[in-house]
Amino acid sequence: MSFSVARAQSTYYILAVKGKIYNQTTKTYLKPRTKINSSNKVVFKDKNAVAVLYSRGKGRFKLKLKNKAAASESAIFVKKTLFAQKQGAIARAANINSLTELKAHFNKARKGYLILGNRLELKINPAVFAKFGKGQPYIRYSYKGQQINKALKYKDSTLIIDREELFKVDGEEIQEELATDFIISYYIYDKESSVYIAEPETKQHMTFKPVFVAQEILKKEGLVELGKYLKAEKLPEEDVIQEMASNMVSLGTPNTSNVRAWYEKNIK
Repeated sequence: MSFSVARAQSTYYILAVKGKIYNQTTKTYLKPRTKINSSNKVVFKDKNAVAVLYSRGKGRFKLKLKNKAAASESAIFVKKTLFAQKQGAIARAANINSLTELKAHFNKARKGYLILGNRLELKINPAVFAKFGKGQPYIRYSYKGQQINKALKYKDSTLIIDREELFKVDGEEIQEELATDFIISYYIYDKESSVYIAEPETKQHMTFKPVFVAQEILKKEGLVELGKYLKAEKLPEEDVIQEMASNMVSLGTPNTSNVRAWYEKNIK
């Protein structure tokens, strides 16, 4: 199964490789931390093999067979096997100073709010919650037919969502994948009722879909290697964070402050 890498003589940095892919031009197997030219020819020694490639300004690509069942030894241009990874919205890291900004922040991530490092710290002005009265922000979700309410820590103008605490009921860890229908709300103590943050008039809660991604997945997707590569390129850290965030959109909507915290802890 031979394929030629053709993208107007572009050069790609290899972030990750699963399986065996042979570069017929250079007589070497593809491996992370090396480069491949768009004019090279590659052979998939394993029909399920995948390489994650990166080009600054273009983003991440996956090099893989399009039709595994129809795979053959005949050469196919890589434009038929090079797949660009999804791009989309990013939840910016600026402090949230109003209810409108809070709703807008989470509305960007309706299909999945990406959280790295199992912990999200979100700066929210105390005035946002103070207008409701003294109370408690919390997350509610459904689990095996039950409604689970989890209080969220809010200290020093920072709302904290911690995976370990979120998916623990009566002191026991639960199956994260069975938790559904998440909402974020605010319980007012003296009224003994919750605020419908999304639409008070229609009694609609603000939906929230957390996507906690393990370090192993980030490595598989080439994102750990991407962080190392961008750092080695000596780019300004803000540029690195923005580039990292834009290349994580295929996993969920990233928060740039969360990406920065993960980067500073994991990329040496």
